[in-house]
Amino acid sequence: MMCCNQALYYFLAAFGAFVLWSTFTSSVIQDRSAIWRLIYSVAVLVGVLVVGIIAGMSVSALSVILTKGKGLVGEHQLEITEQGLKESTIFNCSLNTLDGMKGLKETGSFVLLRITDHYAHLIPKNRPLSEGDLRVFVEHFRQRMKEANKPVNATARSSLVESTSTPPTHHL
Repeated sequence: MMCCNQALYYFLAAFGAFVLWSTFTSSVIQDRSAIWRLIYSVAVLVGVLVVGIIAGMSVSALSVILTKGKGLVGEHQLEITEQGLKESTIFNCSLNTLDGMKGLKETGSFVLLRITDHYAHLIPKNRPLSEGDLRVFVEHFRQRMKEANKPVNATARSSLVESTSTPPTHHL
């Protein structure tokens, strides 16, 4: 995944350099001083980046709105099974083995079940759960993560159903 991020950074750097160069050497402002052209070029670059960020956010928002948040918002059932962490929605079901997961992190408002470096299940602490107790679930998850690093024949199950409008992070 880091390779894709580096490629994106290189592309953005090249694109930024192109915008700066093309505006700095534009025939429209060629009669201006170099300082003025540089300020103008930076302003255009910032404007292009702001428009790009707004466009990206708009596409993401439209995607959630048009698909009615299928799989992102709504009720998610998280269950710790013998095989790993099972997530179920009305649209899909996925299983992540505990030995492949990155762990658990708690913030002031959320419990993050880290699937990978760039993906986690966010469980809000301040929202009531449909089923189960968050503290019990978190402790059971911690215990199972410890057991995942050594061979254990545990068959205990713990489940949790959360209602949330917070989509899971690709981006934490």
